[in-house]
Amino acid sequence: MIIQTISEINSRFSFLMSVAEQVNSCFGFDLEFISINNVPSIKTIQIAYNDNLDDVTVILLDDNLKRQLLENKTNKLFRFLTSKDICKVGVNITDDMSKINAEFLLTPIGYIDIQNIAISLGFYKRSMDDLGALFVEGYVPKKKVKRGHNELSDEYITYAKQDAINSLIIYYRIIMYNKQDVQQLLKRSLTIVIDDACKVFALMYLKNISKIQFIGFVNHMHSCYSPWAKIGNKMIVHDLCSKLLLNMIEEKLIIQEGAYYKAIKSEK
Repeated sequence: MIIQTISEINSRFSFLMSVAEQVNSCFGFDLEFISINNVPSIKTIQIAYNDNLDDVTVILLDDNLKRQLLENKTNKLFRFLTSKDICKVGVNITDDMSKINAEFLLTPIGYIDIQNIAISLGFYKRSMDDLGALFVEGYVPKKKVKRGHNELSDEYITYAKQDAINSLIIYYRIIMYNKQDVQQLLKRSLTIVIDDACKVFALMYLKNISKIQFIGFVNHMHSCYSPWAKIGNKMIVHDLCSKLLLNMIEEKLIIQEGAYYKAIKSEK
């Protein structure tokens, strides 16, 4: 939803705060800005409460709307940003909130920087692109706009919406892991039960392993280097791995060598 007036802001954020009270108090947050004489100027603010692109709230901020917000500091956007009961999450959201503080003389609270979680878990790559590629199925890096552009295209707004959604998805998935698990994951030796919550993450990370060895399908999948090992349903793992391996062989990503499947190193 695109909103451009203070009345639309108050109406929409009344709805979002009711969502926070009744359904979900965690929101993906992102903003876009341009630099004018090396000074950041916020152009859009994006808020996501689910993974539906059409449900993302996008505020298009021009000078007139910014002035109205400053003149009416009881507006619902400011209440949303300063509520300790509404959790805002984002990759490098700390920097975003500092920009809001600079432009609106407002001190947002109740936000969590996903990069801080990544640091605490030992991820050495923690940009939106790094974490998105690891945690979000079908992640597409956001296209950059040239500095100094005053207008954001429809395509760029779509990417911006997706960043808010990606922030929410990454947050919910990264908090499932502890530091020990992540260190094992980075060493490609993590054992994890595959359920609906982590299946997508498992499938994406599976593409990066070097060898898989299957032993029986009695009650587990074993891999010397895979981060995934135990699973409860042998039919699920058989179907899942068989289809994935066939696709990877067809795409010439892996080759079979005896009981192993070995990754083919791409030439760059």
